[in-house]
Amino acid sequence: MSAPNARLRLGSVVLLAVLMVASVGWVLLQVDLGRMATALVDYHLGAALLTLLGLYTTLVLRTWRFGVLLRTRVAFGDLFIVLAIGSLAMSVMPLRLGELVRPYVLAERNGVTFGESMAAVVVERLTDIVALLVLMLYVARSVVVTVPVQVMGVDVLRAGLVAVQTGAVVGIGGVAVLVLLGERVLPVGEALVGRMWPSAWAVFARQWRAFVDAVRTVSTDPRRLVGAVVSTAAVWLATVGMAYAALLGLADVVPTWPLAASAWAAVSTAMVLFPAPGFLGGFEAAGVAALVTQGIDATAAAAFAVALHVVMLGGYTLAGFAASVRAGASFTSWVRGSRAQGD
Repeated sequence: MSAPNARLRLGSVVLLAVLMVASVGWVLLQVDLGRMATALVDYHLGAALLTLLGLYTTLVLRTWRFGVLLRTRVAFGDLFIVLAIGSLAMSVMPLRLGELVRPYVLAERNGVTFGESMAAVVVERLTDIVALLVLMLYVARSVVVTVPVQVMGVDVLRAGLVAVQTGAVVGIGGVAVLVLLGERVLPVGEALVGRMWPSAWAVFARQWRAFVDAVRTVSTDPRRLVGAVVSTAAVWLATVGMAYAALLGLADVVPTWPLAASAWAAVSTAMVLFPAPGFLGGFEAAGVAALVTQGIDATAAAAFAVALHVVMLGGYTLAGFAASVRAGASFTSWVRGSRAQGD
């Protein structure tokens, strides 16, 4: 890895560490630790198991979607192993570097080129961004703010929901325009970025062309296009259902779908914006903030966020290491190999 890239990565990790500490500190200031410990001890085991079932359901659905997006046909069982290993990597590696693990494992075990897999990953993330924006639209229209915050006569929480709704619409439109432009964005990027960072731009341009090719391949095949849309909708419905199941574990909280949707939308946004190792801090802060605005006690909200996070990390760890054993190599070897490929 070059010195500028190493400094950039180090600086990003330091920034994420600061944000992680700040997020954890903010959560601790909101809660009664004794009551939260009691809430976690009393957390219903059945709800935790249902949450874990929801997690593995999303993993199966994501495996299906990844198979739809790949041009090369790969057996479902092999793809599930790749998704399990990649999900664990995403859960523990900072800066979303775990995204590189899936293409690397798929290339090593199944001979799918790294570029094709990365293009499928990028298209997958694009569909996830659109799904998140749609979920934000639903949240903005369905959530009732029970704890208004007035600043100079303005209800900032309601204003925030309007901003979320507007941003979601603009974001969906922006994604559509970007996809429609395709390779025509490259000359603009070359003028703005390519001259300053030619090597990085060359990598981006090559990957962008692969992404555009993958989008065209999916969009021109009706069956694959329908499969991508349906599988993405199923993935996100299942993840909201997982959040709903996690809410069932709290004795003093009445779960609703808008409540679960707002919690998951907030948590997903935090994981995108603050990809700290394990998404620690941002995950909990976002979950607490989303529930508190709807009248849920901060301590109960923190117990929900911690319980959901523990189940997710535990579930991905179990699946990831089991998949690594099945694949015949250690998890750390996949991570090291993907890093070398990424660099």
